[in-house]
Amino acid sequence: MVTGASGLVGSSITRRLSTSDNEVFGLTSRDCDLRDPSQVKEVFDKIDPEILILAAARVGGVLANSTYPATFLVDNLLMEANVLNWVRLSKNVSQVIFIGSSCIYPLNAPQPLEPSSLMTGPLEPTNRWYAQAKLAGIYGIEGLKIEYGIAGTSILPTNLYGPGDNFHELDGHVLPSLLRRFYEAQVNDLPEVVVWGSGNP
Repeated sequence: MVTGASGLVGSSITRRLSTSDNEVFGLTSRDCDLRDPSQVKEVFDKIDPEILILAAARVGGVLANSTYPATFLVDNLLMEANVLNWVRLSKNVSQVIFIGSSCIYPLNAPQPLEPSSLMTGPLEPTNRWYAQAKLAGIYGIEGLKIEYGIAGTSILPTNLYGPGDNFHELDGHVLPSLLRRFYEAQVNDLPEVVVWGSGNP
């Protein structure tokens, strides 16, 4: 089962897995509100997956993270806690894959990023609430492995973009937002494209 199956990452994973011999359940927020423990129990008990990929999350760019910090923290913590609680009580789940984010690394972490840099400094101020929730998910996966013997892996992608992404100029992540700005500048024959920050990166 793949949660977040209508999002950028979840839909890509679901499409890819659907070409395999496995039975794949793509779960969207319309199917189950992962913030609601009773819905999680009802839907997950019915599907009872053996392998669970947690791709569901409340995501957004810098502006969205800065504008709705409590929402990003609480919604993501609730989704993770409810799903991980169901997993620890499950008799069938053998493996959990958690889709994290590279934003969990400290703001000034050495490049290239290494796992040893985690928790060694302050997080990026604009998305530290989202990052804290993602850190909780990663440690939750480790806890399941230690206490219940459930195999778990956390994957930390960075700067993803593609089909199904949020290309909103203000709420999207940096790459899709920039793609939209470049596209609109081209079709409207604009002389320049305005980017946030210094532009050096």
